[in-house]
Amino acid sequence: MKTLLTLVTLCLFAFASLAQSSNVVDEANAWLTTVDAGKYEESWEQAGGYFQSAISQAEWVDALNNARSPLGELLSRVVTESTEHDSLPGVPDSHYTIMIFESQFEHLEAAKETVTLVNEASNWHVVGYFIAPGH
Repeated sequence: MKTLLTLVTLCLFAFASLAQSSNVVDEANAWLTTVDAGKYEESWEQAGGYFQSAISQAEWVDALNNARSPLGELLSRVVTESTEHDSLPGVPDSHYTIMIFESQFEHLEAAKETVTLVNEASNWHVVGYFIAPGH
C-alpha cells in the first residue's frame, strides 16, 4: 500500500510539472501571437511587471516596429529549448523559464527567438524577448 501511495504521489508531481510546463508554453505562444499580429502595445500590457518597469510602452512599440515588423508574417515557430532558473543576472530571484524558438518569417528564413517568462502570483508573464537571425 505504501508503494502504491508513493507511486501515486510521484505521478501527481509529474502531472503538476507537465501542467506547469504546458502553461508556460501556452503563455509564451499566446504572447508571441500578439506580437505576430502587430499588437505591440497589447504585448507590453500582457508582459510582466519587471518588463514594464524596464522599458516604456512607447519604447517597446518603437523597438518592435524596427526589429519585428520588417520580418513580415510568421511562417513557422518551434520550441527547441526550455530551461528553468531560480535566478538570472540583473533581475530579482524568482522562478523563470527561458524558451528558445526556431522561427521562420516571410523576410527571414531562419530566426532564433528567446522568450523569458517569470511566474508572478501563479501566472506566467513574459519579462524578456530577443530575436536574432538563426543558423
